Formats: sequence, structure tokens, C-alpha cells
Amino acid sequence: MKLNWIAFKGLITAAFIAGSVLLTLPAKAGTYQAGDFTITITDGDVYTGCDRYGGGCITLDNYQKWRHDGWRGTTWENGEYSYSVSWSEEGSGNMLLRVFKGDEILVEEEMLPIGE
Repeated sequence: MKLNWIAFKGLITAAFIAGSVLLTLPAKAGTYQAGDFTITITDGDVYTGCDRYGGGCITLDNYQKWRHDGWRGTTWENGEYSYSVSWSEEGSGNMLLRVFKGDEILVEEEMLPIGE
């Protein structure tokens, strides 16, 4: 399922306004590879993303959870950038990582679990 940024941002806003779709479950904790990045999500929903080629890391803990049309996700905000992971409620497939700058999608990658 692919959403454009405007629709995606609208879904997040609608989810929080509705209130009934707020989640208490964390994103799936673990460490993942997504393209040129490694992502670690802790049980406390802290996001740490690192560029595999030495470009640095970012750690974010300001998050919002959402749910829509069989998908769940967590989105972290950092200024004009948004980092979002999502997964099917059915548990099929891997999680997806999307990084946005404003309305522009910078990264859209499947997250593959990597060893501890």
C-alpha cells in the first residue's frame, strides 16, 4: 500500500482527532536494515536511525501512533522531517520505512530484520 504524503499526513491527523484509533502497542521493537540505513526501535518507541556509510545517527522519541485500513504505524517528527514505520495488522510482510521532508518522500524502503 502506497500513500502520498498529503494523504498519509491526513490519515495521521484523522487518527488523532478520532481518538478511538490511538494505539497502545509499540512499533515492533528490534533492529532493521532499510536501504542504506539501520533502524533500531526500542520497546519505548525510541527511534534511532543510522546511515550505514558513516553519515551519522539520529535518535527520536517524539512520536505519534496511527491506524488506518488494516495498517498500523508510528511516526516521529524532527523539524521539517518525518520518519515513519508501518506494518500490516495481519502481520504479513515486513515493516516499511518512509522519511519525508515536508511533503517530499526522501526514503521509502522495506525494513528487513537484522541479527542482534
